Amino acid sequence: VKEGNSEIIKVVGYQDYLPISPENPIVKNRVILFPVQPEDYTDEDKLLLDIKEFIHRYVDLPEEFESICAYYVMMSNLYEKLPVVPYLRVIGDWGSGKTRFLHTIGAISRNPIFASGATTTAPIFRLIDGFGGTFVLDEADFSSDMKADLTKILNQGNMPGFPILRSHLKEQHIVIPYNVFGPKIVASRGYFDDEALETRFITEKLENKRVRKDIPTTLTQEFWNQALSIRNKLLKFRLDKFLSYRNVPIEEHDDIDPEIIKDLDPRLKQITEPLLSIIRSPELKKMVLLHSKKHIEEVKANKGLTFEAGILETMLTLVFCSEDKKIYMQEIANKFNSDYGDSLRSNLSARKVGHILRTKFLINTGRDNKGFYVNDKEEKLKKHAERYNIDIESAVEAYKAYKQKIIKEREEESLDIKGADLF
Repeated sequence: VKEGNSEIIKVVGYQDYLPISPENPIVKNRVILFPVQPEDYTDEDKLLLDIKEFIHRYVDLPEEFESICAYYVMMSNLYEKLPVVPYLRVIGDWGSGKTRFLHTIGAISRNPIFASGATTTAPIFRLIDGFGGTFVLDEADFSSDMKADLTKILNQGNMPGFPILRSHLKEQHIVIPYNVFGPKIVASRGYFDDEALETRFITEKLENKRVRKDIPTTLTQEFWNQALSIRNKLLKFRLDKFLSYRNVPIEEHDDIDPEIIKDLDPRLKQITEPLLSIIRSPELKKMVLLHSKKHIEEVKANKGLTFEAGILETMLTLVFCSEDKKIYMQEIANKFNSDYGDSLRSNLSARKVGHILRTKFLINTGRDNKGFYVNDKEEKLKKHAERYNIDIESAVEAYKAYKQKIIKEREEESLDIKGADLF
């Protein structure tokens, strides 16, 4: 501020920042890893190559997913600039390489937090809130009592502005918000039950196979030294790119085929945009989209195999066969019991069917003197079919063919009875 011929610096407000001590147990025991100092990386292509070579050296992954992991590591260093952060995950049985994946990708991501040794989730909330960075999670390392809290972290942590609220341990009236937004690297043995959570992952299934001979059996000090060097380079990358980096909407990518974008699931667009914003190769952008699309389709396919999906498919089949006739809950229950009766302990009532359609699928119903019937828009019903991977046309054609077969069999039975009466 100028006052006359003099320049005076006025301090409006200040904040003291104290670096964490290298003797702190969470640093000494590699619970969280930091860079030490910015290190030159030549250019982005060379940095990307260094990351890929490190990943390839220590973990056996499919080539496509290896590239996705490399870009995810780069993205993790700019995540604060993003409106949404996807999660990176592998699924596999024991011995498939999940732990090595977590160590390798985690060690070079932004401020990785390795919290598998936690006996409660309280320190995890504090670590993510206090240091930000990347949460590295092996689902198998946590008890069933802790999994509800971990699911909460995953549900709340992919968008900023959705902290987890917890009460103070001693003074219950004090509410403490914990910011859990940031990248997550996850290993699990199967899918999560929550479909919305499932669609936040970029997923690869690992197979139990013979590991490449050039991959070290154990991680030596050389591994940690190389990981530190990459984290230092990524710190320089972060300082260089932080102000200019932004999340580019998928429609603004001129090098992506419009035909690929046209029918993309909205959630698929959301989770791929952060990665696409950092990738420069059109071929790799297409690969990321197709890889993620495959997982979304698997989620839909799995969802289509559920008990509730069978009720939905039955309802949709009858509605689209009805030619504007009212379809009552009793009709749906009768057809569902006929189709799925062998796998049910007892037949479903019309009341139960109505309850599932209204509460699970938010289907609107009407009521008259015959009972409750489906009373919803065709467009909404078709969207339900798409979400649950139900082919309405095939289901309707199969049902019509089945009805024709029944009618023909009854006509033949009727003729046989009339013929028998003649004798």
